[in-house]
Amino acid sequence: MSTTQGARRIFWMVRLLGALGLVIVVVIICQVSFQLSSIRNSRTRLQSEEDRQNQTSRKILDHALSAQKEIQATLDEHTPSSEVSEATTDFYQIVEAQLASSDSASATAILKQFASLASKMASVNERANLWRSNYDTAGRI
Repeated sequence: MSTTQGARRIFWMVRLLGALGLVIVVVIICQVSFQLSSIRNSRTRLQSEEDRQNQTSRKILDHALSAQKEIQATLDEHTPSSEVSEATTDFYQIVEAQLASSDSASATAILKQFASLASKMASVNERANLWRSNYDTAGRI
């Protein structure tokens, strides 16, 4: 009788350990799936943030190029004097608007540098317009 009782105990112990192992496997699978879901959500959020930053970068680049072309056209004596363009002012305003709406510390530091450069570009444009008006006046005399 004692051998059958000992065998039953061992049999139930094996069943208990098997069930415990199964529970541990299920818990690990749930934990891994939760982590994968979290990683997917983070990746989606970061992708949308990257897309927004890329769009902002393209917008800033386009306005910077427009401002540069405006200054070059102003300083080119072969280009006829035209109406005053606001490309450098627009560039500065866009950089300032992005700086005000930015919540990222790294983006804020870069945008502050852009704001400084945009301010300098606006100053160069003002001096170029002054030079152009003096040049046009001297050319008429």
